[in-house]
Amino acid sequence: MHQLGSIIKQHRELLGLTQQELSAKLYIPLTQLQRIEQGKAKTISPVLLRKIALILALDGNTLLSVPPRPGSLQHQIELLPSPAKHHLIKFLKEIAAGFEN
Repeated sequence: MHQLGSIIKQHRELLGLTQQELSAKLYIPLTQLQRIEQGKAKTISPVLLRKIALILALDGNTLLSVPPRPGSLQHQIELLPSPAKHHLIKFLKEIAAGFEN
């Protein structure tokens, strides 16, 4: 669970979210998110994992640390410098928010 928590923390920070903000978006207590990020949570429900993935714009492979296939879109995104990834994720979230309205 520690690697999963590290991935969640890394992507949360990449999006500029605090633990408090993410826990509010997930409708879970802050302490639960802290335990997940620290690798101290014994289990995480599939429903919560899906919500985390949606909010952090992660696919299942990234969330579960499955390396991207060479040549895949995910692989190409992984090759981008971190600031470019951040801007791309922000842009995609803005587009997705437009579809929700």
